Amino acid sequence: MNYKIELLKIIDYISKELDIPILNYNTELGSIINKNINYFTDWGHMNHQGAKIFSNELVKDIKARTRTY
Repeated sequence: MNYKIELLKIIDYISKELDIPILNYNTELGSIINKNINYFTDWGHMNHQGAKIFSNELVKDIKARTRTY
């Protein structure tokens, strides 16, 4: 059994039930940041510059998906 796939299915189900968007930057929201080794200290951890750039993108994406009341 592939636990990663099963876990993603559970997360997807819960997010739909609770109407909470998933922002997956490893797939559909991936950008040039993902491929630029200058933004990482190792294969999975961003350095300060990468974190700043990613944080700005995250804020934009959250604002774009946030409901206004």
